[in-house]
Amino acid sequence: MPILLKEVRAQKQITQREVAERMNVHPNWVSGIETGRLHNVTLKTVSRLAKALGCSMWDLIPEHMDYETSMLPLSGPVLTGESTSG
Repeated sequence: MPILLKEVRAQKQITQREVAERMNVHPNWVSGIETGRLHNVTLKTVSRLAKALGCSMWDLIPEHMDYETSMLPLSGPVLTGESTSG
């Protein structure tokens, strides 16, 4: 599910490194979410990102989102920055 991380981060003039430091994750993880390399974004991840950015979760979710076909998992590897490859 795409989220508006890059757009909100730019509006707030916060770097990827700052977001990563606030979340205690590697900056490459933040970049991976922004570029879509990490696409299995969970609700917990969106919540943590929103907290790091000082915004609402809803600020990160596109208004045109088709909620029926774009389900957000409640947890998973994207939350912790774990690798999904074996």
